[in-house]
Amino acid sequence: MRQFIFTLLAFFIISSLAAQTIEVPQKQQSLVTKHTATWCPFCGLEEWDLQKFFLDNLDGNNAIVMGAHISSTSKLYSQTAKELLMTYQGVVYQPEFFHNTSKITGNIESIKTMMSTKVSDASQQSPLAQTGILVTYNPTDDTLKVKTNTKFFSAAEGTYQLSILLLQREVYAEQANRGSNVLHRNIIRKSLNPTTFGPEIASGTIAAGTEASHEVALKWNNQYELNNVKFVVILWKRNATKYDFVNGNSTTTIQQEQTTSTRRTDALGNRFAILPNAVKNNALIQLDLPTAFNNAEITLFDQYGRRVRTVHRGSLPAGQQQFTLERTGAEAAGIYFLRFKSGNTVATRRVIFL
Repeated sequence: MRQFIFTLLAFFIISSLAAQTIEVPQKQQSLVTKHTATWCPFCGLEEWDLQKFFLDNLDGNNAIVMGAHISSTSKLYSQTAKELLMTYQGVVYQPEFFHNTSKITGNIESIKTMMSTKVSDASQQSPLAQTGILVTYNPTDDTLKVKTNTKFFSAAEGTYQLSILLLQREVYAEQANRGSNVLHRNIIRKSLNPTTFGPEIASGTIAAGTEASHEVALKWNNQYELNNVKFVVILWKRNATKYDFVNGNSTTTIQQEQTTSTRRTDALGNRFAILPNAVKNNALIQLDLPTAFNNAEITLFDQYGRRVRTVHRGSLPAGQQQFTLERTGAEAAGIYFLRFKSGNTVATRRVIFL
């Protein structure tokens, strides 16, 4: 799997002051995990339909539903998923279903009923703590930031850590007894923290109302389409080598990063232009490159930092060249960003679709 390149600062602070921009819902959510593998024949039978039921009925409705491929021979293997499940209770062989970290056993109907009941019952409980999450993307420097704020609604004791996981919402891959190219959903891909269970955010005697903020920033580098990822935060209580699930939250919303700083000098200046930059049907992208660029990419993003399409990918010679930026019927009116990127050379231009 391609690896993220971690940059900038990852830090956390514990404070009694609220993080003003991050809402912390006072809601208890459950974690529903399927231990699976693409080569597993039983995983593609009734258990496949059961996971689809959980995704359609529980995910986003009092639960976070995930697929974990921990076998290194699975096409969707993830080291993060393996490290996560190694602390679950009773992990043996695919397929298995877990509520939080406890395995649910029985026939298909009994697992469906028990899981649904446990998720419903948990949602009626008052949470000890919960984490709000805010994700932003800056297309100018290709930086994605995940900011969290964890609030303890009641007094607590112990050591608490925070995972930030990236899930791929939709990915096509083989599945035994289903086909060679079928849709898998909410697949665990990566921890955005350096470790799976994340940093310690609170420990010892924790007063009710205590809040802990955490931030991680990374170069995105087009690892996954931004409109095809889910960010999951999980709060754990660490007990020796075991991690007890406390609460979880997730989002698929990515906001454009807001900044009040002055505009930085970009790499190309007037050598990169869009004429006109208010587009009804199409515009002309003009480049006057000072040198040849290998592996250059010109990409259009929407105002939330989600990739719309790639205009050009490949080598570009030095000198003047032009590309046509056509507005398709699928693109709504609004602000978009066109980014030129090759290695460390990055330049971004704003364009408005009328």
